Amino acid sequence: MYAQSYSTTSDSTLKVNIESLGPGALYQILNLRPVSFDYKDEINTLNDKKLKNIGLVAQEVETVVPEAVSFSEVGKVKMLDYDMLIPILIKAIQEQQTTIESLQAGIKNLTSGKGDIKGANISVDVEELMSDISTLEQNAPNPFSQTTEIKYYLPEASRATLFIYNMNGLQIKSIQITQMGKGSVTINGSELRSGLYLYTLIADGKEIDTKRMILTD
Repeated sequence: MYAQSYSTTSDSTLKVNIESLGPGALYQILNLRPVSFDYKDEINTLNDKKLKNIGLVAQEVETVVPEAVSFSEVGKVKMLDYDMLIPILIKAIQEQQTTIESLQAGIKNLTSGKGDIKGANISVDVEELMSDISTLEQNAPNPFSQTTEIKYYLPEASRATLFIYNMNGLQIKSIQITQMGKGSVTINGSELRSGLYLYTLIADGKEIDTKRMILTD
């Protein structure tokens, strides 16, 4: 089937329960595996030249974005809705841009007030520079079965929250952060089901970082 263009119904009057996607889209995109392949019973040709197919494998996508995968009774095979990946790609780019802007701010702090730094011999106090940057560390131990500790650093923030999401982007838990500077949060495995989770630190409306943790039986 060939078409020059197509449109999908997307009017707001036809939708309910509209919510922004949670963090972790960049992680989802990075865990997709683009592949090239041939169909077992089909040869694609153009000008008598065999073309290699490129795409994703539905079973692999299902472990990362299960909403994009469905099962067809015809042929008993799994189907992949590529259009459903577009909003996740957009969200991933937004998350990446937030990280870029944070790094740019750090560079600006490093170079501000020093004028032309080309060829200059500048001594940088790394600890002083890092003291202005919020960080979120990998939980330890990971994987865990009972408890795990998530360390963070917040130089200053009027409001900070640690969010925990499942791999479907559903928020499972939120923890208000009241201690600034170096701090930590302990997660009890008994409060969650075994599986893979994402946790995100949000400070003053900005995403600091997102990492994953694994809870075992």
